[in-house]
Amino acid sequence: MSNEIRTLSQKRAEHALEEVLKVKDEPSANDNTKREFVSCVKNLPATIMTNGLGQALAMLLSKSKNNNVNNKKDVHIWVYNALQSWLCGNEELSLFNSETKLIDGIIKYDRNTYIRAQAEALAWLEWYKKFAAAFIVRKEKEGGSSV
Repeated sequence: MSNEIRTLSQKRAEHALEEVLKVKDEPSANDNTKREFVSCVKNLPATIMTNGLGQALAMLLSKSKNNNVNNKKDVHIWVYNALQSWLCGNEELSLFNSETKLIDGIIKYDRNTYIRAQAEALAWLEWYKKFAAAFIVRKEKEGGSSV
């Protein structure tokens, strides 16, 4: 990789692609699980816009099996953890870089940070959705399974 400065959008895209490829390569994920994952990813931006980031994250956690963020077989946790790694990463652009748990950042920080985090989550999710559709969902025209 060159030393040229990359845009924030490029950094979002890189991170989102890495996270989608983790799901694509997840050995425990069958076709139904992958379809459920893509559906969850596609619906999350609307949920954030309707209910807010905090409520959307709480919904992901509540829908997860056993509310365990370490559950490697739960699509809701995959999405939650991917967004958490973006917003709580150690990079200078992460809004909650002093937090290890995204939900803690949502609760502890001020309103302006919350609003910025929500906007950043939506911007990142645009890439995440596109990559999920591109790398996990295959067009049925290609034959075989749709995932």
